[in-house]
Amino acid sequence: MIKNIKKGPGFKAFWIILVILIIFIVNLKGLLNPIKNYFAGLIFHSLGSTQEQSASNRNFFSTLSQVEEIIAQNRKLTELEVRTKELSKQNQELKQQNQELRQELDLIPKEKFNLATAEIIAHDPNASKEIVVINKGTKHGIKKGDAVIIHDQILIGEIYEANIFTSKVVLTISPISSFDARVTETDIIGVAQGRFNLEILLKSIPEHAEIKNNQLIVTAGKDKKLPPGLIVGEITSINQSKNGLFKQAKVQPFYSLNNLNFVSVIINEKTS
Repeated sequence: MIKNIKKGPGFKAFWIILVILIIFIVNLKGLLNPIKNYFAGLIFHSLGSTQEQSASNRNFFSTLSQVEEIIAQNRKLTELEVRTKELSKQNQELKQQNQELRQELDLIPKEKFNLATAEIIAHDPNASKEIVVINKGTKHGIKKGDAVIIHDQILIGEIYEANIFTSKVVLTISPISSFDARVTETDIIGVAQGRFNLEILLKSIPEHAEIKNNQLIVTAGKDKKLPPGLIVGEITSINQSKNGLFKQAKVQPFYSLNNLNFVSVIINEKTS
């Protein structure tokens, strides 16, 4: 009968119950505490490592976010600095323009002429001659042939084409510019014509006429094209004409195209 019990299902159940009772008794005695502590330590260490890794990951991504924010702030500061410099430069240019305009208005002969003060806004790109564009036109009383001057009655050209709101000015240094001019302190009159877009040539001066360097040339007003007495420039050299019948003088104007910003157009001469 004992042999049959060992081989039957009751035998296995007996041993299982016996093992459970032994473990229960050993646990009550505290003999399993070292084993439990060991596995608890493993579990705690595993959980701690996971938490540390999670915290490390959070710190890493937080650092990345802070770096990106700092880069964005630096970019904004750089853009702001560039914009501030641009505004400062524009402000300085505006102040310079206002100063030049005030100077022009203070020096032009307002007591003698009715004037329209204008700003040069462009250089005619289609012209092989020296032509500039101003921001005043027929709406402001300007017409073709009007003299264009800067301070102290210095002639720079005349109106070549007048539109409603803008006009083209042909400069005295242009080859297509031609008018009567007189040598100051004399009655000597010649024809002033632009040359090479750089200077003026005073032609058709009588061969016997006595002229010299540094003499001023002014408009003669002989043909009524331009008012008399406007300053054209200064004689720098004198030569014989090609046919030998006349003299001709090189005249240096008192303006530079690079420095022209504001001009005044003589609408008409005031009558007393």
